[in-house]
Amino acid sequence: IDSGTSLLSSVSSPTRLSPYANVYTQLIGTFTLLFSTLNSLPAPVLAVCRVQLWAWIAWFPFLFYASSWVAQQPGGSVRAGSRALLANAVVSLATMMLAPRMVGASHATGYEGRLFAIWAGSLVLFFMLMQATLLVRGVGWATVLIAAVGVPWGVANWAPFGVLAEVIAEEEVGTRPTVHDSVEMEEAAVDLDNDGATLGPAQSRAGMILGIHNMYIVFPQFIATLLSSFIFWLSQGDASSARDSFGLSLRVASVCALVAAGIADRVARKGAV
Repeated sequence: IDSGTSLLSSVSSPTRLSPYANVYTQLIGTFTLLFSTLNSLPAPVLAVCRVQLWAWIAWFPFLFYASSWVAQQPGGSVRAGSRALLANAVVSLATMMLAPRMVGASHATGYEGRLFAIWAGSLVLFFMLMQATLLVRGVGWATVLIAAVGVPWGVANWAPFGVLAEVIAEEEVGTRPTVHDSVEMEEAAVDLDNDGATLGPAQSRAGMILGIHNMYIVFPQFIATLLSSFIFWLSQGDASSARDSFGLSLRVASVCALVAAGIADRVARKGAV
């Protein structure tokens, strides 16, 4: 009787799966697709990631400390720093509206190369403006300089995404070859829909390309933070450096923009095929 009761209990009490089993499956599938996509990225996407890695080391100190640098100028204040950032946003918006007209229609021959060329020029301009912080004295010129940075900032928020959109569009219509065929991508597709619908290979790959691109934007933030912290630490022992610690951080970090410009220019000369 006891054995029969035990058997009945085991049959009537099915084994319950862990509620996290599905989550683990999705994570494994996500990382599998991530690494497979990373190994088969088109050349222009890899170039964008390399440029972004260096460019954002230069950009993050500006985003963090530009308003503080303006406020640090003679006659400056927190409100002056906010006005400078507002002027920067206006110039940036105008740049993003006008710059695409200079490049021409997308999907045209040499379109990606022109995007990289404009991006390279904007990074050189950003470097020059950051070095000019050494010469600025007064809140008026500081505001003009921060507003002028809106030009390269506008390009930075447009050009790389233009390249990515071009590559993704070409892959979706099949005009750009990829390492993985559709069968392999279908097997690697991850179930990310709340309704349990599996994403198609094109959707899955496009999402992974954008995800990898975002990784190359996030990682420089840690490097830029450590670099700025080191500069601030060195400035503590010198009174004159301490007064311009924000400007010094901007100037040192902007050297990375030159490295990014060199990579972008090299890709532009090759045509970004």
